[in-house]
Amino acid sequence: MNPNLLDITLHSIGLLLSLLIGLSSYKGYRVTASPTMLRLTLAFLSLSLAFLLNVIEFYFTGVHTITFIPTTIAYFFLAYAYTIQSGFKYMIPLLALITFAISPFFSISGNVIEYVSKATAFILLVYGSTESMVIALPKARIDKSSLLIPTGLSLIALGEFVSWYDLIFTNTRVYFYASMIIKISGLALIYATIHILLTKTRVRFSSSN
Repeated sequence: MNPNLLDITLHSIGLLLSLLIGLSSYKGYRVTASPTMLRLTLAFLSLSLAFLLNVIEFYFTGVHTITFIPTTIAYFFLAYAYTIQSGFKYMIPLLALITFAISPFFSISGNVIEYVSKATAFILLVYGSTESMVIALPKARIDKSSLLIPTGLSLIALGEFVSWYDLIFTNTRVYFYASMIIKISGLALIYATIHILLTKTRVRFSSSN
């Protein structure tokens, strides 16, 4: 396809932010040895790969058939990162129920496997953002900033939902650009929050030594 400068710019920003979040999460994992940080690292590095493949797609045809794979992997690790105790296994009925609810989207002409994967990725993302909000709400009474990452994840989920309409209304790019802007806003919020948290952690770690 012919490269569109705005499309490439938006995907490149998404790539940069996802990569920065992944690297920042890895730094946090090295300091805290937190399994959640490790899962966030895997999630956002996978998401950065998805954005990279989307950029490549503008120059080479056929790549689009695999871009949804790292996206699904990314959102799986996001959901897994915020799973409360062993609650992840209980989301299987929820996956089936919501997939059935949005099954009309599968009737859109195109790659059905891609749509099923996209739906699964969306459900995983909604689960992860919901669970992270549940975890953050009790802390919000003391520190309002604890809601920033859940808010960022919720924005990414909203952006993914809006992207469905780009598959339906193919005669306009409004939904695509709206989706990208919403997701980038969520990524930026998450990166800013993790960066601030890491700075505070390094300060406390240095002072304790």
